[in-house]
Amino acid sequence: MFQQYFKFIIRKLSRNRVYTVINIVGLSIAFSAAWLIYSHTSNEWNMDGYLKNGDHIYRVINRNFNEPNWNCRNNSFFGLDAQQALPEIDRIARFFLKDYQIKTDDNTDFMIESRCALVDLSFFDLFERPVIQGNIDSSDFSWIVLTETSAKRFFDKENPIGKTITIKDPIYNRKKEVKCQVIAIIKDFPANSTLQTDIFIDCRLGHPYFSNERYSRSVYTYFRLSPRTDLERVEKALQEITLQRTETATHCSYRLQPLKDTYFHSDHIEQDELLRGSLSLTYLLWGITLLILLLAAGNFLLIRIAQQNRDSSRFAIHKCYGASNTHLLYQLISEIGLLTGVTLVLAFILTSLLHPYIIQVLSPDHVYPFLFFSFSNLLFVVFTCCIMGSICYFLYFHFKQRINRLGVKNILQPSPRQINLSQILTILQIGIFTTLLFYCSIIISQIHFIKDKPLGIITDQVLRISWLDNSSNYQALKEELLKHPDILYVCNGINIPDPGTPLTERIHFPSESEKYVDVVCMYGDEDFTNIYNIPIIKNQEFTPIEFNPTPENNYSSTTDVWVNKKFVETFKLDHPLGTILNQQRSVHYRITGITEDYHTQSLHYPIRPTMILPPSTYWLLIRYQPGKRQEVLEYLQELHRSRNPEGIFEYQEYNYSDLYQKDMAFMELVILFSLIAILIGGMGIFAFAIFMVESKTREIALRKVNGASERQIMLLFNRQFMTKVLVACVIGLPIAYYASRKWLENYAYRIEIQPWIFVLTIVISLCIVLLVTNWQIRQASRKNPIDTLKTE
Repeated sequence: MFQQYFKFIIRKLSRNRVYTVINIVGLSIAFSAAWLIYSHTSNEWNMDGYLKNGDHIYRVINRNFNEPNWNCRNNSFFGLDAQQALPEIDRIARFFLKDYQIKTDDNTDFMIESRCALVDLSFFDLFERPVIQGNIDSSDFSWIVLTETSAKRFFDKENPIGKTITIKDPIYNRKKEVKCQVIAIIKDFPANSTLQTDIFIDCRLGHPYFSNERYSRSVYTYFRLSPRTDLERVEKALQEITLQRTETATHCSYRLQPLKDTYFHSDHIEQDELLRGSLSLTYLLWGITLLILLLAAGNFLLIRIAQQNRDSSRFAIHKCYGASNTHLLYQLISEIGLLTGVTLVLAFILTSLLHPYIIQVLSPDHVYPFLFFSFSNLLFVVFTCCIMGSICYFLYFHFKQRINRLGVKNILQPSPRQINLSQILTILQIGIFTTLLFYCSIIISQIHFIKDKPLGIITDQVLRISWLDNSSNYQALKEELLKHPDILYVCNGINIPDPGTPLTERIHFPSESEKYVDVVCMYGDEDFTNIYNIPIIKNQEFTPIEFNPTPENNYSSTTDVWVNKKFVETFKLDHPLGTILNQQRSVHYRITGITEDYHTQSLHYPIRPTMILPPSTYWLLIRYQPGKRQEVLEYLQELHRSRNPEGIFEYQEYNYSDLYQKDMAFMELVILFSLIAILIGGMGIFAFAIFMVESKTREIALRKVNGASERQIMLLFNRQFMTKVLVACVIGLPIAYYASRKWLENYAYRIEIQPWIFVLTIVISLCIVLLVTNWQIRQASRKNPIDTLKTE
């Protein structure tokens, strides 16, 4: 019986090649897009879910009272002190990411390895990394542990246990080489882990990060707590433990963040090296996926309804010859099951090919392979089959009801409701891709706006380099650099705009000591404004002023600063030059210069009150002549080699994508999936155009016989499609407008949604629809009406 069904279905699909191709291609593209998004989001939702005791693991975060954000780094001694004082802590693990220069005995040159981890031995137990080879023993010193991937990369097929790896810190102790012995090989971290590291080094080698208390907030600290632990009590105890080491802990509070919350719920924490996700982007991806699946399912239903008259007639005749409703169901299950199987195979091929490119957009910092034989992919296949099964049963009950209601005699009569359902599906498809088209236009316009908007500074021809040697005299080094004819200015300071969280100081109003404002701090010397071409409004040199401390006015130190115009406006300073401002820690700032406003962050944030402080960094900012970038770089590299031959020359430049990486990825995703939606929607409209032309062939022939021209026939039918486009725009554009407004609220500086965007969206939608439908209408209007009337 099923063999007969199979032959029957093959003949039917081959007779309707256009509909079959549209169904298979549309569903394959839709399922592939959904599969790609599902593969990524299922990995995100299950982040760190591989840990059996993951519910009891917490990351320690802290915050000073005068800071807006929390910090996930702690002092190196913090975890050990807490474990000794609190019996609720079952296990601790300290973790610090660092770039190292590494070489094996077989290599003569060092290689830079990023994201090496300095860890305790307890780290491997807390994060449940099985040992494949070797043994992790605390008696060993200067040990190193590799994952399977890194062991294969360094030693290929050799046994790595007992081998020596030489490491060198490119920042501190650059000339000191440390030999480490490979003591174990562990399993790679799974794709759904926030920790993605391949090389683990004995933390006792991590000077100064693990041995110098000055380097606070350097180490990630994780606790595994006993079940039913009172978290609030532990958090309060952590501050008391820190007080025993330093009095500054009185201004610091601690929280225990569940490990499984670190990926999606860390927006309140300063940016770090660990993986982070975005709930809003994930919800957006799911929304786009549902729209694409809805379009594909609408296409399938539209085509099946277009074939409904023939199918209903065939099923009715079969029923007259003794076929039951079960036979009707079997035919539909066989046909849709065959299409689903072919579609899933094509979708799998497409997904495998596109995954490396899509994952670079979705997760450039965490690229993982696409594995078909996984539980999550099995769930996706089951979900897809459920969708197609639901469509199958919908068609079955629809056909059965129509056959039972009308009977064989009336089954050939057209049903207005069927045509209306096709029209509704067509309007829905046009509305979806019109909505995405409008949303896409807004996103592209906003990205171009933030890219082209003046920042109040000039970031071109500016390099940031580390000091050539930590022992160098800055003034002598600056004079030497300025001797180069292509170097215009040299400054000791930090670069702007900064993609991270800016440093701030809490400054009190001169006349209201209880009122304060958090002011952004920039650091640079007298050439900072020249480096970035920041316009100066006023400046004045002041001689040092000595203050006599009194109980009422205890000035301990005074620092000259330059402020921007926003600072002056915020503090309402009528005569700002020379004004003394107080800071919380008895530090006082004297305004000696005023600049125009400039952006220190991305355009997500407004311009804030900003002051330029004397520098205390090891970074140099260099402005060079236009067109002389390569010459200046070669000069700096040569100077670096002569002064510090063991060190690594590093430089940075302003990169637009550093500030707007997520925005660019968001734009690329929306554009990509909008094109997919337009393609799928276009195929559905094409199918509806075929159905409409096939159902109107007699009408077209009669009109031609009665003198209608080809142009008049095309205008008549195009008018129907134009009406559908306008109805779809009336439904879709308000939704797109609301969604666009909500997205634009993420930016302090944004475009205005102009009326021309609405007009452009409608015009493009009309053009796409008319291009898709005109070919079919033109073909039908050119047929000989006599031949048509003979066969109809």
